[in-house]
Amino acid sequence: MSKEINKKYGFELAAGKGSNADITKIGMVFEDDGTESLFAQLEKSVGKQKDPLEVKSAFVQGNSMDELLGKIMGVDWNAVKPEIVQESGGKFDFSI
Repeated sequence: MSKEINKKYGFELAAGKGSNADITKIGMVFEDDGTESLFAQLEKSVGKQKDPLEVKSAFVQGNSMDELLGKIMGVDWNAVKPEIVQESGGKFDFSI
């Protein structure tokens, strides 16, 4: 489902080329009362690739595919605060 949304609306997968926004997770929730809803986790890199990496992350939820797509397209990235992502490993001091 995420590949279809990415292709149709110009998003790319997190593992793809750097894009404006990536849909990193998408899923469906089944509640105890029998209702269901859809959700998506989106990420957007902020600025140039630097260490540590800054990303903006948004979570949207809808009761139908159309509602979810509308919310995905309507994310106001200017209102989302960036988070610093610490990458583990990567720097080793081999000096003795």
